[in-house]
Amino acid sequence: MEKIYFKMKHSGILGIIAGVCAMIIGLLVMISGIVLLKNKSDIIF
Repeated sequence: MEKIYFKMKHSGILGIIAGVCAMIIGLLVMISGIVLLKNKSDIIF
């Protein structure tokens, strides 16, 4: 019983860490995409 609880707790923490990492990566991709678009529009105009 204790082992199952520990596993659940552990995977929950890992899930939170994975979610935060995914969020940070998503934000970085979004920011770099916006920067690239701005640079491209500067070159075009």
